[in-house]
Amino acid sequence: MKKSEALHIIEVIAETYNMSFNERKIDIWIDILSKEGDFDQSMKKLQNFIKQSKYKPTIADVLATKPKAFEIKEKPVEETHQYKLENDPEYARKWQEVKRKGRAFIKELRSHD
Repeated sequence: MKKSEALHIIEVIAETYNMSFNERKIDIWIDILSKEGDFDQSMKKLQNFIKQSKYKPTIADVLATKPKAFEIKEKPVEETHQYKLENDPEYARKWQEVKRKGRAFIKELRSHD
């Protein structure tokens, strides 16, 4: 969120709750809100707080953090399991060994029933 948007949130709080903010308090709120907050979500959270609480809000009551962007990174084809099985004999041999050991382990577990 921009610093001007954070200041707007502070102004809404100050007017709604007759809450005073000195310069230091304003700097702290602006710093936290602008670095970590999402303006639209924080405004919604503040509006809900105003509707539900007669007490003065804290930063935690107002701050709605930005959702982290999730980026899907595709592996190069050469790094996929299927490609390695088809093109890397050593990888394919190790994979067959792992499968063989897994099947033997399952067979052993079933034999104890």
